[in-house]
Amino acid sequence: MSEEIFSEIKDVINVISILQSRESTLRHELEFFNQRWEGASKETCRVLYFGAAKRLEHEAMFLCIEVDSLRKGIEKKSSLYSKVIKQHGKLLSKVDKTPINENSIMWVGVIKSGEEVQEFSSEEKSHLIKGIEERAYVSRKEVRDAYGITSHKHDELDDWLSQLSDSDTLSKLAYYRDTFAHRLDSLEKLKLELAPVSIAEVKQMLDAVSSVLNTYKSHLEKILLYTTSVKHMGITNFQYDSLSRLELAERYIQHFPLL
Repeated sequence: MSEEIFSEIKDVINVISILQSRESTLRHELEFFNQRWEGASKETCRVLYFGAAKRLEHEAMFLCIEVDSLRKGIEKKSSLYSKVIKQHGKLLSKVDKTPINENSIMWVGVIKSGEEVQEFSSEEKSHLIKGIEERAYVSRKEVRDAYGITSHKHDELDDWLSQLSDSDTLSKLAYYRDTFAHRLDSLEKLKLELAPVSIAEVKQMLDAVSSVLNTYKSHLEKILLYTTSVKHMGITNFQYDSLSRLELAERYIQHFPLL
């Protein structure tokens, strides 16, 4: 049962890591746009950069909607919080005390003089292992007390949840979702597509997304760290790229196959 609980948390971390990759890519594109915009001619701006900026705006809009959905999937009814964390608070508040396997340690002994090496006795090994286990437990407990779940009581769990993200940032994200999700359901709202892209607002969107994702991922990672002694960083090899860039790369390879 505990494996299923930890697996649920890992799945959410994996989703967050993919969303973080998307946010990072969009932020890089935003910085690239800012660098090129001032030096571009008016004609180039109209034909090329305006369309690229509009696509970037759309990507940021969709990302805001999905991250707000993630927030609800973590916090609201039938969510990770209500189905997993709140129901299994006692398990998720425990600090891992799994003993260290002596065979997992490389015992190199102590160099006395020259090339002479003194092996550890079984008593010395036991003493060293006990010290390592105690220090590791204290370290995990400090992580639990600073970031994790310290009680299975529902009111204290609610307090823990309320401290996960800044309320202003969550309100801003909810506002973006409400605005963007219903943006194109009328002719008047459709005309918003004709408006110039606000680069400053795109940055604010990405800042809100980044803040929420970083907080959730950090706290969920730490829950796994102090309960299982395993650091789960999510999916680290996901590259959020566009088909147009892949097409460009293929064309480049076709023209310069030896490079």
